Amino acid sequence: MVRKTGTLLPALLIIIHTCTGANSLAEQHNPDMARAHWIWTSPSPTAIGEWECYTRKTFDLTGKVTSAVVLITADFQWPAGVVFVGDYVPLVEPANFTVSVLGSRAYFEHDAACPPALGRRLYKLVPAKPDGELTLLHDAGTGLVAAPCVSWDGSTVYFSMVKAADKFFHVYAIGADGSDLIQLTHGPYHDYEPAQLPDGRIIFCSTRLGSRDEYHGNFASAIFAMNDDGSNITPLTYHIVADHEPKVTAHGGIAFVRCDNFFERAKVETRIHHIRPDGTGGMAVLGPDRSAIGFDRTFAAERNSAWLRQNGFGSVAPLADGRIAAICQNGLVASGLFDSGTSRFEKAPVGFVPFDVSPLPDGRVFCTGPGRSWIGLIDWKTGKTAKILSLDKIHSAVFLGSQPRPPVLASQLPAGAQNRRPQTGLLLCQSVFDTKQTNADLSSIKAVRIVQGKPFTLRSAMHRFDHIGVEGIELGTVPLAPDGSFYVEVPADTALSIQAIDAEGRSVINETTWIYVRPGEHVSCIGCHNRRASAPRSSTMPMAARFAPVKLLGRGTPHRFRANNGGNGCALNLQYDRFREAAAITLFPVTAKSDGSLNRSADIVQLSEQLQSADVLERTSAAQTLALLRDRSSIPTLAKALEDASPQVRASAALALSACGNRSAVRPLLETLDDRNVFAAQAANIALENMTAHSVGFNPFMGRSNAGKWQEYLARNDWEAIESRLIRMLSSRDAVVQLSCARALGHVGSEDAKAALREFLAQNPNASLRVMMAAIRSLGHLRDAQAIPMLTTIFRNNMTKDPGKAPDLHELGWLQRPVYLTATAAEALGRIGSGDAVQPLIESAPDLLDFWKYTFWCGDHSWLMGCQSSPIHYRILEAIDRSQPGNIDPIVPSILKSIPIDTDRALLHETDSYENLVARVLARSSLYRQVIETCLAVLGDTDAEPAGNLEEAVTASAPAISVGPHDPQSRAAQIISIVCLDRTYARRLWDIFNRYRAMGPSRPRSWVCFYTARLLGRLSDDESIDSLVAALRDDAKEASFGYEDPPNVFVYKALTPFYRAAAAGALGRINSPRAIGTLMEALTDYDNAVSVRNAAANALLNLSEHVDADRLDAIAQTYPEVSTRRTLLQIRQRATLSKASPSP
Repeated sequence: MVRKTGTLLPALLIIIHTCTGANSLAEQHNPDMARAHWIWTSPSPTAIGEWECYTRKTFDLTGKVTSAVVLITADFQWPAGVVFVGDYVPLVEPANFTVSVLGSRAYFEHDAACPPALGRRLYKLVPAKPDGELTLLHDAGTGLVAAPCVSWDGSTVYFSMVKAADKFFHVYAIGADGSDLIQLTHGPYHDYEPAQLPDGRIIFCSTRLGSRDEYHGNFASAIFAMNDDGSNITPLTYHIVADHEPKVTAHGGIAFVRCDNFFERAKVETRIHHIRPDGTGGMAVLGPDRSAIGFDRTFAAERNSAWLRQNGFGSVAPLADGRIAAICQNGLVASGLFDSGTSRFEKAPVGFVPFDVSPLPDGRVFCTGPGRSWIGLIDWKTGKTAKILSLDKIHSAVFLGSQPRPPVLASQLPAGAQNRRPQTGLLLCQSVFDTKQTNADLSSIKAVRIVQGKPFTLRSAMHRFDHIGVEGIELGTVPLAPDGSFYVEVPADTALSIQAIDAEGRSVINETTWIYVRPGEHVSCIGCHNRRASAPRSSTMPMAARFAPVKLLGRGTPHRFRANNGGNGCALNLQYDRFREAAAITLFPVTAKSDGSLNRSADIVQLSEQLQSADVLERTSAAQTLALLRDRSSIPTLAKALEDASPQVRASAALALSACGNRSAVRPLLETLDDRNVFAAQAANIALENMTAHSVGFNPFMGRSNAGKWQEYLARNDWEAIESRLIRMLSSRDAVVQLSCARALGHVGSEDAKAALREFLAQNPNASLRVMMAAIRSLGHLRDAQAIPMLTTIFRNNMTKDPGKAPDLHELGWLQRPVYLTATAAEALGRIGSGDAVQPLIESAPDLLDFWKYTFWCGDHSWLMGCQSSPIHYRILEAIDRSQPGNIDPIVPSILKSIPIDTDRALLHETDSYENLVARVLARSSLYRQVIETCLAVLGDTDAEPAGNLEEAVTASAPAISVGPHDPQSRAAQIISIVCLDRTYARRLWDIFNRYRAMGPSRPRSWVCFYTARLLGRLSDDESIDSLVAALRDDAKEASFGYEDPPNVFVYKALTPFYRAAAAGALGRINSPRAIGTLMEALTDYDNAVSVRNAAANALLNLSEHVDADRLDAIAQTYPEVSTRRTLLQIRQRATLSKASPSP
């Protein structure tokens, strides 16, 4: 279709636009704009050779408007051409969820894997002027087109399209004359938003990562590159949420929108990010630059720092001068010059917010007007806006014509095939103390922990909001150098979080942005949460950089947990520590020791044995786990580990002693000050400082001449003198001093310390929450029997205490104080461990509130409060597990009801630590088998012998407001999958599994099959293999139910959870070679859901000693999904490592 556009324009149009509505997004995010009145005028053909165009309007808050007329002369430079999208198709719920910024194409949140602006037709206008020639390039009919871009020579238009009746967006190319439509990408993935690199390759967004984003469980999108014929598709970014709208900058880099979520919903916002074409050099170009976060010590709660849908960007437009423009809540803005070193941005001098923008080679900007009824030109310098075309439902205008090709930037990656490159990079921080977070206790920061965010592939709920988070994996901890620097080697292409921690391993400041390094890349920063505009200090080399980087690679058996914050924030508050412990995955195993023991004492014995194993990685992991458990009984083994041949083991053992040591640990720590490894020596120094609340200025990074100062200090001050000093300092008004002294007394105190701590708690009921918790814990560590009445009172007075109305947003921790006082009192009573200490907890348990009341008070959103464990219940179970209590039968129902449900959180192929604690505690009860039999009865086992008084307990579900609670059968299946540790039930369980498999699709069927398959895997019963194999081989594959129509947050129509993924995972845990053939078939059949194929790959990883590693390696080289490909490559890596003997 070709038509002249002059007839489309009205002679004169006066539009008066008023932003109204007290709750409108515009008023919420820009009150000045919301109260403004603008007058817009359209081009008028009455002036021959002249056009009246938009210009910036001035206004005051009373609504008075002034306007100006700008005349465009006949020699005005109209662009050579423009390509745009017509017949706008809105993104609507429930299939999509997008929170727009001021009605533009920018967004705070965009859930669907597709461009944020869609249409049906692709047009060009040549020249790009009101009387240019309008041509229809492509009509998608009932399909969708979006996100056009033009090749550098102007001959080809690349765009996103899903054809009518197709189910996935793909990248297409078409000649600028409308000829030669070519589909470049294929497969069951959404590929969209293409752009051409200077070297001719095409970059685009894609769901080929094969993992789900941490917020709503939708498929994550990253940036990929391919040849211009669609071959050689490789990832450039590995972001675990979403990267959108990649555009090439004038310098040859790539700017794009990054969805910058963290720990599920701790933070939900977008920013403009920049990378080199090889993915290196990642940095934020435009985004929120928060000042110091407010923090209240009494509540240990953050002030509201606009974490949730308050900062949004979109419509990336790299300008010709190197700046990057975009739309945000401040309107149309641009970054400072790319290499100027400034974080300031410039607001465009226009009096309206465009729907979208794109750059022209001459520095001007194409825009779509509000309402998507016209496209025009913006002169950035003057703010003058010239309208080009008026037509309803148009958007996404881009320049059509030849333009200067940016320079081709050489790759910074090591040479070689992508899958054979080094899989690590380096992180150097100049000083964590260079930070804006001055409300944190900076003097308490002693080390840095690096946490990996590993995305999930399973989706639990068939609901557009499925809050799954990520799996947090602790890669390791490094002591800080005295100048605050650290230098570490970390996994490449992996989401990483930096956590500044105290000497006991608890968080002080948490970095709330995922960072990445590419293979072989060296990434450096000035500080944590530092001022963006600050320049590196012109001082000497950071102390840590004087030595080889410490390897923090998460090998061995690292600590894992549910990184799934149901609230907001977590930069400074207690949420991070809560999920690290109460939502752990790897603590408290449920495999009994050789003597049948299954409790805390057995855990310490097992970890102590692991600390003496031949595998250096396992020794390191054991020390790090003991640091988390903080159990005094591990001191002798940890002290011995200070002599280990591995410096990383020695450093980890010293840090563990910092968390759990007492006076007996001091002598071996003093000897470690002379360790030849500076990090081990510094870790020992940290431990000594923590146990004495004193510093001697020890600095092994600059020589060890001051190592003797510790011996001198301890020679001058015996333990009585040290304790007396700590007791005096406990009365300080400084909360930081109080905290350090309360902790130190718990390490080295005697009877005097116990009395002082009891008095402090009695006299200071309103002290800082962290100080109160430290003092309570110290009484537990000191096993103060005289403190039992006080601790019991604290527990009972707070366990049902209503915290009242939150002074600020409750999701930031403002209601948590009574919950943490109760939980910490339970922890202390458990550490005392006597019958007198633990019995009050057992007696009080039936009187506790529903567990989700406590999670809500801890900050969890009301939708999510039933899906995470309560700190109070966690500490009670831990206390019972640690001790030898009496009859616990009366509290069995309340224990069962305290188990969170899985419908709105991540699904695991294993049980988590809270669930394992439940199983371990219930195994001691005489009701253990009755609980299992009751669950079996609910699931239809006619041979079951249920206990009628337990049926309500095994079927009662916690609330899940958005996705719904569990039905009775699903809940009973969940309970039995947690508590059953007896393999003799396997036959009855796979009978249930097969019976439910034979039913028609339903939500209960999916959940029951998922839980029973998972349990069969844990029981490792060989007779279950046939049923699990049959589920993979014979049951309907997920794709057979069909795919959803895009745009959509869902891909598969099949009901979740996908139980066949659990069957694959179970086969891996049973670890029988009989399953290899079926798993290989599942891996390579793309009608299986991504999660099923990923589970099959992980099962094969468990079976790596039995599989053909070369064959799997060959499959990995061309496997389309990154998450599964990485697992397959691990098999080769594991095979290689197994041939090499471990070295220290």
